[in-house]
This record gives sequence, C-alpha cells and structure tokens, in this order.
Amino acid sequence: MSGVVRTLSRCLLPADAGREPGGGKERGRERDAAQEREARRRSREIDAMLARERRAVRRLVKILLLGAGESGKSTFLKQMRIINGQEFDHKALLDFRDTIYENILKGMRVLVDARDKLGIGWQSCENEKQGMLVMSWEGRVGATGVEPGEFQLYVMALSALWADAGVREAYTRRAEFQLSESVKYFLDNLDRIGQLSYSPSKQDILFARKATKGIVEHDFVIKKIPFKMVDVGGQRSQRQKWFQCFDGITSILFMVSSSEYDQVLMEDRRTNRLVESMNIFETIVNNKLFLNVSIILFLNKTDLLVEKIRTVDIRKNFPEFRGDHRRLEDVQVHTHTHTHTHTHTHTHTHTHTHTHTHTHTHTHTHTHTQQGVFPLFPGSDVPEVLCFPFSTRQNRKLKKEFFCISLKNETGYCDDKPNRERENFLSASWGS
Repeated sequence: MSGVVRTLSRCLLPADAGREPGGGKERGRERDAAQEREARRRSREIDAMLARERRAVRRLVKILLLGAGESGKSTFLKQMRIINGQEFDHKALLDFRDTIYENILKGMRVLVDARDKLGIGWQSCENEKQGMLVMSWEGRVGATGVEPGEFQLYVMALSALWADAGVREAYTRRAEFQLSESVKYFLDNLDRIGQLSYSPSKQDILFARKATKGIVEHDFVIKKIPFKMVDVGGQRSQRQKWFQCFDGITSILFMVSSSEYDQVLMEDRRTNRLVESMNIFETIVNNKLFLNVSIILFLNKTDLLVEKIRTVDIRKNFPEFRGDHRRLEDVQVHTHTHTHTHTHTHTHTHTHTHTHTHTHTHTHTHTHTQQGVFPLFPGSDVPEVLCFPFSTRQNRKLKKEFFCISLKNETGYCDDKPNRERENFLSASWGS
C-alpha cells in the first residue's frame, strides 16, 4: 500500500518539487554580493568619519586655563563667551542673579564678623542691630544662590552696614581675613542690584563668584578652526583633576593674581597666595610633558594692584623687594622676576606689559608673559590683544598661526601675518 502512495505522489507533484529552483543559487550569490558591497560601503563611511575626526583633533586648538584659586580663570572663560557672542540664556541669568545675591550676603557676613574680631566699634547702635540681622542669615542647604524675595529682606540692612565707618575700616584690613574681591563692586552697586526687576549685566556676570568644581569647557570656532578652552578649579583639592586635561594641549594660559601679594590661601593661612602661584607655575613650566606646549603667563588684576600699592607695602611680605614700592612698574617687575626664578624650559619669552603707560620689556626667561587687567570691559585699560600660538597643516605643510583675542573690541580672530604693531609680540612665542 505504501508503495502505491509513493507512486501516486510522484505522479501528482510537479517534476521540480523538493528541488531548489534553477535560479535560487544565482539569487543567493547576488544577495551575498549585495551584502558585501553594503559592508564595504559602511566600512568606507566609518574610515572617512575616523579620518575626519583625526583631522579635527589635529586642527583643534586646546587652551588650558591653570592657576591658583581666585586667579581669574573662570572670569576669563566667561569673557570668552561674551567675546564670541554666546549670550547667556534666561536660566543662566537667573542663576547668576542668585549667585550675586549670595556673594553679597556672604561678603557682608564676613565683614561684620571681621569687624568684631578686629575690635572695631560700630558707628551707631542701629547698625549693630542691622549687623545682627545679616549674621542671622544662613544659606539653605543645597541651594545654589539666594532668591529675590529672600534677598529683599536684607537690602536696607546691607545698605546701612556698607555706609558704616566700622565696616569700612574692616574692609581696609581685608588682607587679614578671607574676602572675595567682588564684594565691594556689588555693594557699591546695591541700589541697582536691590531692585526687584534686577537682571545681571555682563559686568555683573564677570564679577559673580562661584568656585569651579570639576572641569568646564568652552568650544568656539574662528575661521573654521575649532578652539576649546578648559577651566579647572584652582584650589588644592581640585588640582588632582588637572592631569585629566593635559592630553592634546596646544597652549597653557597660567593666571596669576598680581594683587594678592599680601593675602594667604583660604585652605592654608600659612601660605602667601603669590608664593603659591609661583610654586605652581614652577612645577608646570618645568614639566617635560609641556616641552612643546606654549605657556603663557598672565599677571592678572593689574587694576586691583594699582589700588593696593597705594596703601599696602609689598616689602612686608617680600622683604627682598628692591625698588619703589608705590611704583606699579617696579612691583610688576618684581612679580614677573620671582615667578620665573626657577624655570628651566627652552622656549622663548616675551613680556608685554600694558598699564597706564605702555611698557614693553624683553627678557631672557623662558615663557610668554603678559600683564593686564581682568575682568575685561570695553574701554578699560587692557592689552590690545592676547595671542595664543598654534600650528595647522595645509597641503601637508606646517603653518604657524595665532589665535588673537582683541580685548578692546571684544572680538577673536586668527592671524598668520601679524601687523607691524604686534609683529615682535606674536613671533616671540615661536622664536625668530
């Protein structure tokens, strides 16, 4: 019976049943070839993408901002955002506003407390009550600033206290305690800042102080050349993070607050701030990792230095000082010389000093140095340009260029043919 069934099945089924159609193998080969072509296409796309990334990395100008705490690195980074037309959005403005409120309240608390510890009396009993009110303020745990409604409760007290002779005397002795340099600016502008409708100006934003924790990057493009500025906290607890940023550096901008010759570190009251900056700079500039890196020393906050030398004798903290302690140029030369005392690198140096009188000094030390005023505001006494040397490859040839920040006009540009006025200044970083 089974044999009959098999015979009947063969008769009923098509002749090619159970066999692969004649064109099946050919279609399989075509399918395999198409998959192989697609794989090659994807591979070429990946190779092209990796090549573009490698070119982008080679073209990237990475500028690392280093320096001790409160040397002006974050202020410089904020200024770069403004220079490159990157406006702060509404949320950022609100955050800056709350930070400014907190800066003011914390600063006044420090002044009131210092007045008491220094044994300075109140100008009036009423101001003593205002001082108690401000001292009762405590920042909320986890808060990133002070909200307007809370700040309004203290505006009248802050105004009265800033007018008090005792608080003002404490301020003149601020080198004896830790006080942010922005406090005076904000208290002088309290009538404007105390308005309910207050929104921070660009200048207010530059004065706003919040310690940098972690790594902050700012990217921008000029003439199709990508730039990356990296800001990392300068306090001792933050410096271990510096090593994470060293890869691929084009330039290091080392910031030194030249006005802090009479101040000590917040984290170590036995160490002078300027001495700390000198020690850090010595470590950086003598590190073999940076042998081919352009190192630019910026002696910052010249405007505050001008004010300080009128009342604070640098010889109290640096008895080896030689020169007129009330003459700006003499104090700057001392700071510059001591910062370079123990540097042993082999790059060329050019010092550009721009103060109330133009002074150009050529030395035989080993880094590119510039002195000026930060924060930067249009019309203030600042260097005309701040330049970072870097190189790009065009047609397989190395081309030397400079990223120049025009501090007067708030613009950034690239320049491979510097004009006569800047020729020596720019070429110094590359040698003659």
